[in-house]
Amino acid sequence: MRLGALTKIGEDAANELAEFLRTQKPNVITVVGHTDHVGGEAYNLDLSKRRAAAVVEFLKGQNISARMTAVERDSPNRESCRKTRPTPRPRSTS
Repeated sequence: MRLGALTKIGEDAANELAEFLRTQKPNVITVVGHTDHVGGEAYNLDLSKRRAAAVVEFLKGQNISARMTAVERDSPNRESCRKTRPTPRPRSTS
């Protein structure tokens, strides 16, 4: 697996998200990458950005046409996310 690529579990979740987004048709999406506590701060910030970017690229490949931004966790760019109404997250039925 290349660095920043989706795992099988990540791809399954991204497919579920893409299906949800097709029904909601949002104009703007902010994808926030997350990590666990393992690793240094700089590494985890970079990893969270790469993870978010991988999801954005996947969604673009699924023809999701919303304007998308990938941000790392604790990014100043996340402020715009906090000011918008939260969107319900898709729930797995399996």
